[in-house]
Amino acid sequence: MHLGFVGEADESLEKKLQAFGEGQVLHTHLTRAASEGVGLDRDKHAVQSIQSRFGERGLIVGDVEHLEQLPLDRTFDVILFADLIEHLSCPGLALDGIRRFMTPNSELIISTPNAFGLPANLRFTLGRFRDGKEHVAAYSQITLPALLERHQIKMTELHACFNRPPQSWNKRFAFALGIPVLKAMPDRGGTLLAVAASDV
Repeated sequence: MHLGFVGEADESLEKKLQAFGEGQVLHTHLTRAASEGVGLDRDKHAVQSIQSRFGERGLIVGDVEHLEQLPLDRTFDVILFADLIEHLSCPGLALDGIRRFMTPNSELIISTPNAFGLPANLRFTLGRFRDGKEHVAAYSQITLPALLERHQIKMTELHACFNRPPQSWNKRFAFALGIPVLKAMPDRGGTLLAVAASDV
């Protein structure tokens, strides 16, 4: 199950559709690798456009903070909650809803910007920090496990990581300079990647 599968909230629908058509979105790669996949997103227009243009199946319109309203009665081996939790007003509602689709063997994979990430902290110090337009929360290796525990979900792994280098040469150069620092301080990567399981 891929929550928020449509992708970047800041991108236009046409860019999203182009990325789907070119197979440059995570959901496309997941559906190729999995025996079966379900994608959920609240952007009704985008979901319907993707379905009609590309014939994608297994796509559902729904709100991750109101999963109890979904007419879906099944569980999943893997639930991907990628770069979404930082957008939510009530992340606990989402986590409670996600547990409904989990068995004791299910894995919940969460990614979110790292509040203690070195790249973001450097940008903030230099006055160049820019967050996503719809981001309303920041998580760290301290707060994310605490939030999960409140909702009967236990973290089994937590990693900090960074994205692949950008395309422009000057950004690639800065990225190359930062890699040794991030290897020396692995908890300062720009993204948190957590694996968790139901604790009920």
